[in-house]
Amino acid sequence: MAERKKINWLLILQGWAMLWVVIGHAGPCNDLADYPGYGLALYNFAYSFHMALFMFVSGYLFYLTRISEDVSKKWPYGKMILEKLERFGIPFVIFTLIGMVIKSVFASQVDRASALTLSEFINAILYPYNGPVREFWFLGALFWMFVLAPLWKITLKNKYIALATFAFLIGFSLVDVGTDFLAIRSACSRMCYFYGGMLLSQYDFGNYAVKVKVPNVAILAMGGGNLCCGKNV
Repeated sequence: MAERKKINWLLILQGWAMLWVVIGHAGPCNDLADYPGYGLALYNFAYSFHMALFMFVSGYLFYLTRISEDVSKKWPYGKMILEKLERFGIPFVIFTLIGMVIKSVFASQVDRASALTLSEFINAILYPYNGPVREFWFLGALFWMFVLAPLWKITLKNKYIALATFAFLIGFSLVDVGTDFLAIRSACSRMCYFYGGMLLSQYDFGNYAVKVKVPNVAILAMGGGNLCCGKNV
C-alpha cells in the first residue's frame, strides 16, 4: 500500500464534484429570484448532488488512507486528528482572517460584511457558516467525521452492523440538531454520504464497477442528487 496507485474513476468523480461546486457558487447575481432560467437550472442541478458526491469521495478516500486494516496502524487516532487539524485548521484560520480583512475594508460592497474584532474572529471559527468565508463550512463538517473514526472502525467490521449504521445515518440526516456549532448541523445531514463512501471503499466497489463497465460518474452523481434532496448548504 506504500505505492498506492491513483484511482482514475475516483479522480474523475473528484473533478466532477469540484466542477459543480464552482458552477453552484458562480451565479450571475446574489438573489435567486433574479437568476435567468438557465442559471437557475444549473444552480438547482449543482446543489442537488455536488456536496453529497464530495462527501462520498472524501469517505472513500478516508477509508483507504486512514482506517483500512493495512494503514490504520500507521495512523493512530491522536496522530490522525493532529494531522487533520494541521491540514484543515491552519488554512481555515488563515482564510478566515483574510476574509475578515477584505470584508471589513470593503464592507459596503460585499455580502456579509465583517469587522476586525476578536469576538468576530472567534464567532467565525466556532460558527463557520456565519463567518466571512462561509463556503469553508465543509472543513468543520469533515472534521466531525474524522473525529468519529473509532466508531466507523467498529461498525465497519461487520457488514450487517455497517448496513444498519448506514441506514441509521440516512434517517439521522433528516434530523435538525439545532445548532451550527463547528458546522455540526451540516455534518449530521451529510454523514450518510461519507459513511457510504467508506462502506463501498471497504468492499472495493470501484474496481468491481470498472470491471463490469458501470458508468460511475453518471450513476453516482445522479444517485447522489436523488438522495441529497437539494440541500442548499
